[in-house]
Amino acid sequence: MNIKTKFNVGDEVYPIRFDDTTGRYEMERITIAEISVITNKTGTHVRYSSKMWGSDSRTESDLFVNHLDCLSACEKKNGVITHGR
Repeated sequence: MNIKTKFNVGDEVYPIRFDDTTGRYEMERITIAEISVITNKTGTHVRYSSKMWGSDSRTESDLFVNHLDCLSACEKKNGVITHGR
């Protein structure tokens, strides 16, 4: 099996997280500490985590290399929440 990942251990990336206190999506900065590859009936999935044992794992689509792209994605998600209330 030959798996190519978008990110590597040690890369700094920007994920979106939902803040339960404010009810809004926010950007954070993490350093990837672990990469997990999971293969099952639905396919092959790559998950990235800033902690060992994957307690905060995220998919590639949830991570951004550029903080401005991440902020833009947060604004879009927050716009959906704001207009929905």
